[in-house]
Amino acid sequence: MTVLDTAQQLFERWAAKDPAGLRELLTDDATLVLPLSADGSPEPFYTFTGVDGVLAYMQGAMANLPQIKFVNQQWHVSDDARYVHLHADGDMVAKTGAPYRNKYVYRLTFRDGRIAAIYEYANPVAWTNLGL
Repeated sequence: MTVLDTAQQLFERWAAKDPAGLRELLTDDATLVLPLSADGSPEPFYTFTGVDGVLAYMQGAMANLPQIKFVNQQWHVSDDARYVHLHADGDMVAKTGAPYRNKYVYRLTFRDGRIAAIYEYANPVAWTNLGL
C-alpha cells in the first residue's frame, strides 16, 4: 500500500466511523494538531498526542458530525513520500442538523508506512459557531 492509499483510507474510514480501522493506520505515538486558534493567538487550537488522543479527537468529530464528507479532494505526495497533503471542502452535517462547511488542508507525516502526525488546517470559527 502506498502512502497515498493509506492517507485516502484514513479519510474513508473516518467518514465510515471506523475507529478500529483508523487505529491500524496510525503509529502508537501519533499526534494531531489543529494549529489555527479560534481567538487568533499563535497557539494551536488543540494538540492531541498518542494514538488514543488522536482517536479521541476523531471519535469526537464522528459523534458530533453524523455526516463526514470531504469533497473536491486534491491530493499531493511529496517526492520522498514522507508527506501527503489533502486540500478539500467539508460537506458535513452536525448532530443538530445544521450544515457544517469548512475548507481543509491536511498534512500527514508518514513513518514506516503509517501516519505519525496530522496537521489539520481549517477555520476554527466555523466549528465554534456550531456550538458543539
